[in-house]
Amino acid sequence: MASKAGAYRVTLRGIVQGVGFRPFVYREAERFAIRGRVWNNNGDVEILAAGDGFCGFIDSVKQNKPASSWIESISITAAEPFEADNFVIAESFEGVQDAPRFFSPDIAMCEQCRAEIFDKADRRIGHYFNNCTACGPRFSALKAFPYDRENTTMGSFPLCDDCLAEYNTPDNSRFHAETICCHHCGPVLHYKSYKNHEAFAEALKDLPKGIAIKGIGGYHLACSPYDEEALKNLRQLKGRETKPFALMFKDIAAITNICEVSQEEEKLLTFSARPIVLLKMKHNPFPDGLLGRANGRCACFLPYTPLHTLLLEKFPCLVMTSANLSSSPMIKDEKDIFALTDCVLYHNRKIMRSVEDSVVQVAAGKPSIIRRGRGFTPLPISLDNPQDIQLLAVGGDLKASFGMLKQQAFTLSQPFGDLEDHHAFVQYEQGITDFESLFAVKPQVVVSDMHPRYFSSILAKEMQLPLMQVQHHHAHIASVMAEHRLSRVLGIALDGSGYGEDGNIWGGEFLVCQDANCRRVGHLAYTKVIGADSAAKDATKTAECYLQAYGLNSAHPIIKAALENNMNTFYTSSMGRLFDAVSALLDICDTNSYEGECAMLLQYKAEEEERVGTMPLQMHFDIRNENDMHMCYFQDILEKCQSRLPGSALGFHNAICDMIEKICITENIKDIALSGGVFQNVFLLEKVTIKLTALGFNVFTNELVPVNDGGLALGQAFVALRKGNAHVFSDTSTTYIN
Repeated sequence: MASKAGAYRVTLRGIVQGVGFRPFVYREAERFAIRGRVWNNNGDVEILAAGDGFCGFIDSVKQNKPASSWIESISITAAEPFEADNFVIAESFEGVQDAPRFFSPDIAMCEQCRAEIFDKADRRIGHYFNNCTACGPRFSALKAFPYDRENTTMGSFPLCDDCLAEYNTPDNSRFHAETICCHHCGPVLHYKSYKNHEAFAEALKDLPKGIAIKGIGGYHLACSPYDEEALKNLRQLKGRETKPFALMFKDIAAITNICEVSQEEEKLLTFSARPIVLLKMKHNPFPDGLLGRANGRCACFLPYTPLHTLLLEKFPCLVMTSANLSSSPMIKDEKDIFALTDCVLYHNRKIMRSVEDSVVQVAAGKPSIIRRGRGFTPLPISLDNPQDIQLLAVGGDLKASFGMLKQQAFTLSQPFGDLEDHHAFVQYEQGITDFESLFAVKPQVVVSDMHPRYFSSILAKEMQLPLMQVQHHHAHIASVMAEHRLSRVLGIALDGSGYGEDGNIWGGEFLVCQDANCRRVGHLAYTKVIGADSAAKDATKTAECYLQAYGLNSAHPIIKAALENNMNTFYTSSMGRLFDAVSALLDICDTNSYEGECAMLLQYKAEEEERVGTMPLQMHFDIRNENDMHMCYFQDILEKCQSRLPGSALGFHNAICDMIEKICITENIKDIALSGGVFQNVFLLEKVTIKLTALGFNVFTNELVPVNDGGLALGQAFVALRKGNAHVFSDTSTTYIN
């Protein structure tokens, strides 16, 4: 006879779906003799429980939750007594949910599943789609909440009897695992006219010369890193002239044969997100076509799917680069990949949304995200939101990522590329609609960059919602403030370009930011430059413009005439363009064939000079106080770099550090926030951090979002929440945040 006892209803909110939470709760209930049931309710997990061990049960749920889960809140209320003999996993419920929804990113294959695909006695040996409650596709496979098989892309694959038995067995790792399958009931692998194992074998033969491979969040283009002809073909296919390719290695040992790997870097490589990690190379065994001119770092990552793992058993490493054209989103559909190549290893499990591999590096001993994609999206970031505003922040046009806020949960999207690309813009628009539906957000206000010609800003204006605009570099610094919960900082925002409040192009900025307010207190001196579009690519032309500005020798009378006659000119305070000019003057790199190439090679040269003991060439910025503004002139730097003496690259980096130190001392604000794409330069970031920390400053930079434009949306949201009031949010006017 079932007994009646004190009963409780428990609501768990956070990342509690797609991480094996219901099976975990079931086993804990059995252990503590709890009666009742657990089920998914929209994005939450609900428990109805009764039993003398309830307190111990709840404590264990909190303390021993699945590794990939995250509990944002637990609500416990009294419930009516009920009759039950046992504990069960009940059917999911899709009700109205006003609270935020959270969900798991895609999770790399766990060690248990890896062991199974190599175990000759296991029925899943060689299974290309092996997963369990602890791993596998999640965000890229989710159609809708609640997280049940029919609401994933595995819903079209009915479970066979063996898998169904595992699904219903409480002590099995696949107990209520929604995306599981086996050889008999899972997706089918295809290559040309072959299927499954034959397809794999045929693809393996062609792989060294180059094939496309379908992963979790989209397609990769893969080939041998030692085949020069394959590398040449791959560059032609992607339209990528010199940008380095990422390498997927068989294991850590294969990486350490080539690269230096610190403890922190190894943690990142083996983390469940399996990001690409930028590592310093011990030596470069690859042909020039792999890394191009950038041989100081190697972009390394480990296999994260069974298919990748099985392929890498035959090779120590493979080129594994996103299947896309430069600035376009990662291809996820067969019709698009077959337009690129006929050699495609694919399967019939649909990818709901393309999610590129994340890219990280270690800076000053901490992870620094360069691209926040697979494995991180859609992990939430907490923001104070006292007015309970639902908000859309559209970010910028480069590395375009938007973010949505509901209550305290800010969810940043995966990156979509450059919005000048039509395919990127279409997917970006679709992504906004997708997030609104998936995370049940109805934006009441939209926040954008101030740039009048950004596609994201134009889209924001067309939404017929109250619009707020945040200056580009203010958003960069605000993103650091949001992450570290800071209220007043001296922000140093260094990047290539951002639309300034005076209509000029900013990029070397010192900003005092307090809550939503921002005051510019210093910047690099303005320089007149030719060609708004070409300036970011042609470093030689930029260098000539900089020389002309200071009356230094120039061999280009045409450029001089164009500057004098204001032919397609603009003024800029950009540190990114100064990096380009210095790189060209030192004959390190004269063209950005991809974003940041000149600056990156200049960084590697400075690192090399320091490593071999070259004395830095002394140079400095001339800092003048003009109308209470720190104006930073750089004639001395240009003159010294024209000489191309040893130690110039190192001297330039030191000069930037010295300039930052002097302005920080003058402003005397203890909390310093560093952001903007220039701070992807680990060498510079670490030098600045060490110097300022030694002087007693607290130095903060981005850790949860990219330091580049991929983090703008977080800063936009932070400023809007602190500036917002009932007046602003009640009409469709535009508010500028200064």
